[in-house]
Amino acid sequence: MLLAVLFLHIEVFVKENTNALYLYHLELDFVGIVKEEFYFKNQVKNKYKKIFSMERDDYLIKCENERTDCNEESLGKAINKEKTLGLTITKLAMLGNEHAITFTDWI
Repeated sequence: MLLAVLFLHIEVFVKENTNALYLYHLELDFVGIVKEEFYFKNQVKNKYKKIFSMERDDYLIKCENERTDCNEESLGKAINKEKTLGLTITKLAMLGNEHAITFTDWI
């Protein structure tokens, strides 16, 4: 059986105010978000720095971010057939993360 998966990979240079490059990766399947990653760098020659990375493992979520304050237990409880978590990047933007705000404003 073949399962459809959608991959979205965006690299953006935001000149206004930041001169930053952002890299955003999103994978979706028939259940919802499989993987979401967000990185930034200040110059072309620098390496990307991870802002966050989320990955679903069946109905569990592995979470890493720059402050490592993800609560895996509460995230795991949020996964069920009736509701989904939504995009982490939009939640970070609502919480005031400057990189997430800049990127989502551009999108």
